[in-house]
Amino acid sequence: MDWLTGYELNFFVFYFMPVLVGAWFLGFGSSVALAVLSALVWFGADFLSGHVYSSHIYAVWNTTIRLVSFLAIGWSVSKVRHLLDREHNTAESLRRALSEIKVLETFLPICAQCKT
Repeated sequence: MDWLTGYELNFFVFYFMPVLVGAWFLGFGSSVALAVLSALVWFGADFLSGHVYSSHIYAVWNTTIRLVSFLAIGWSVSKVRHLLDREHNTAESLRRALSEIKVLETFLPICAQCKT
């Protein structure tokens, strides 16, 4: 889509989608690979569209900034997924412990008057 629209219109959000999905379902390593691929594809689309920069450093700068933003999205999403998984595991272990405590309470009846 970037190649068809040229360098005047940027569809930045479409590049976030594969990085985001890769980070959520496949982890941080996959999101890094997708981030690099997305940055390279964007650079290629920018180059093939005929965008002429006054210096090559600007093309490298723009690609680097895009790569860093893709990596930041990938890291953030994979971190959120990791924390949600950890929270789910902690909640599950707490539910199991609570059910074990309820079972054990039935084995230890305590008299309210004599505490035996």
